[in-house]
Amino acid sequence: MTHFVLYTLFPQTLTASTLEVTNEQSIFLRDYMSKLDYEPNASGTMLALASEDRFILNNSELLFFKDMIMCEFNKFKNSIMRLNDTIFEMTTSWFTKTPKECSSDFHTHNNSMFSGVFYFDDSSDLQFQDYSTRRFYTLPNEWNDYNCDTYSIQPKKNMIVFFDSRLYHRVTPNNDDMTRYSLAFNFIPTSNPLDGDSQICFKLDLDK
Repeated sequence: MTHFVLYTLFPQTLTASTLEVTNEQSIFLRDYMSKLDYEPNASGTMLALASEDRFILNNSELLFFKDMIMCEFNKFKNSIMRLNDTIFEMTTSWFTKTPKECSSDFHTHNNSMFSGVFYFDDSSDLQFQDYSTRRFYTLPNEWNDYNCDTYSIQPKKNMIVFFDSRLYHRVTPNNDDMTRYSLAFNFIPTSNPLDGDSQICFKLDLDK
């Protein structure tokens, strides 16, 4: 009987956890995001909207939530990625609004290393797509992590997701009557322990 030794080479990074948000904090955030101005999507009328403010978590009244997200991100980058000595900063952050039957197209986030999303409620799927070149396309008898090129997760209330910014992702159509809200954000490394020509040191100026 053949016994295969399976090596998982260069896996993509996608993690999910639950952020401990109190009822009072949730009510405040929901009220805050409902009063924001959102930009219409230039690519189509049935696509998700983004808040006009793309540095939303730098507002003084939301700094408490930014701190909560950064704390959870630091746990991720230390325990999963083992980047304990690399310092990351959040760059852009924005609320998204997805009305009924709306969705988003597959896209990536440039000028960032990791991205993330926080969900206020159970939501339509967050779907990832592998666009790497294939020599042949074949149909497996059963889909698994080693032969699929599409992967979806079903967001739950207070779920926070972190993933490699290079991953193509989209929001599937919102089939509920309720408008779907979320909060998205990006991270870059601003310093690391490397020497020589690979070291990095950024000083961010995110003042509006």
